[in-house]
Amino acid sequence: MEIAGGLLGANAGDALNTLLMSVFLVTLVREKYLLALLPVLAALRGGVMTSMASRVTSRLYLGLYPPRAREILRSETGRTVSLALLSAAFGGLVISAISRSPAREALPTAVISSLIAIGALLPLTVIIVVVGFRRNLNPDNYVAPILTVLGDASTVPSLVIAAVFVGHGRLADSILTVLALYFSLKVAFAVALSRPEDRRILGESLLGLLVVGMLESLTGGFYARYTDLLLSLTILHLVPSMMEDVGAAVSVFTSRTTTLSHLHGFPGALARAPVVAAEVLVASTPAITVLSTIGYMTGRIAYGHIEFLPLIKAVSITWVGLFLLLAPVALMLSWAATRLGFDPDNIVLPIMTSIVDVSLIPFIALIAGVIA
Repeated sequence: MEIAGGLLGANAGDALNTLLMSVFLVTLVREKYLLALLPVLAALRGGVMTSMASRVTSRLYLGLYPPRAREILRSETGRTVSLALLSAAFGGLVISAISRSPAREALPTAVISSLIAIGALLPLTVIIVVVGFRRNLNPDNYVAPILTVLGDASTVPSLVIAAVFVGHGRLADSILTVLALYFSLKVAFAVALSRPEDRRILGESLLGLLVVGMLESLTGGFYARYTDLLLSLTILHLVPSMMEDVGAAVSVFTSRTTTLSHLHGFPGALARAPVVAAEVLVASTPAITVLSTIGYMTGRIAYGHIEFLPLIKAVSITWVGLFLLLAPVALMLSWAATRLGFDPDNIVLPIMTSIVDVSLIPFIALIAGVIA
């Protein structure tokens, strides 16, 4: 019930996200660097937040954190903000190269957008984890889907707001670019010089986020490459929500097996993994239906005419197929991270989120004949 409730809660964000995508679809398709930045920023931001949430959950269960939001925020804010800004700057530079748009547009847009979003997401995430833990709920079951809601609600608006600040001329954009890089590096260095624990988490997380940034650059490239196909399938407006929701289901599985690994060792987590996977898939069924309905309703705004049956086929095949394909990958990554001496909470969730994103659009392209 916790998993199903969390995934259904994610559909609230889907409604807003697909509505905003439908309204701004023409602008996003015209400004290709904005369209390419969408999955990159969403994944990097989601990777930072889900990793933090998973780390906080593990430490609450191990007794390393008291269940008080203020004290947790004091420990997590610096490194979380620095990771968000550094990863956004990296993502903006990569997308600038791939989309062939000026760095003076993509980089400050990415950093400003992440700063706006993380300012809202960070305290809300900590409060949600602490409140659930105090009420004897397992945050691993519902935090990732709720972060999907919050991520959906913040991605397009923060990107649009950031774009308003950018584009006022070459000099203004150049100044914003320098300030964005300076602010990102300053926060990161301040965190790195504070405590050994912060340096370790920052280093491990940045390693994962660099991989995320490279993978998500491919996602942005796929988004641009398959724009016409996604438009013909009347599903372009739904792609970010599908990335978020499939990623949330995989994140629930990954987060739960990571916690099980902390508590029972990797063999114990592996033995329980099939049951966890079955629970996540069963709990996903209502959310798949609701997501398809939302996509149909908002799609009428973007396309004028849309058919429901091909849409629900696309969502169902993508969701279930990718989950079954990637759940074993999550287990292997967790095992590899543990063997290499890394904390899976810091590195596996961001990478898995990006693997979902980079796989989703080519997966739809492969099954286009079925869902058309």
